[in-house]
Amino acid sequence: VVDNNGSLSGPLPVQVVPIAPGIFTYGNNRAVVVNADNSVNAAGNGALRGSVMSVYMTGQGTVTPAVATGAAAPSDPLALAPFATKAWIGGAPAQVLFVGLTPGLVGVLQINLVVPYAAPSGDSPLVINIGGWTSNTPTVSVQ
Repeated sequence: VVDNNGSLSGPLPVQVVPIAPGIFTYGNNRAVVVNADNSVNAAGNGALRGSVMSVYMTGQGTVTPAVATGAAAPSDPLALAPFATKAWIGGAPAQVLFVGLTPGLVGVLQINLVVPYAAPSGDSPLVINIGGWTSNTPTVSVQ
């Protein structure tokens, strides 16, 4: 039910799920990703195969240790997402190295992954699956 200044809507069912991964995007559906050299991944500035990229997103569900709502993520200990995580770039599986909240930021999940050697050159879709729930599919660039 939605309350709009005292006017209530009719009830509607909603699905509440424990995980709803969403990769942050900018521009024309580009993933918010930082390459190994700390530059923003973009057309013409793709990640090298075999290098590590950091993907920024939300919707990971609970973390351990728990972080209070609205609080910045700690750096010691790191707040880790406990669910199995998989990633693909252009359909090629990527090795996931880290899944946890970004220290100093509020509610931002960081996933560090290795760009697969089998990833195609140029722009490709990035997909993350956390605990069986699949993200949106924004674009990343690979050299």
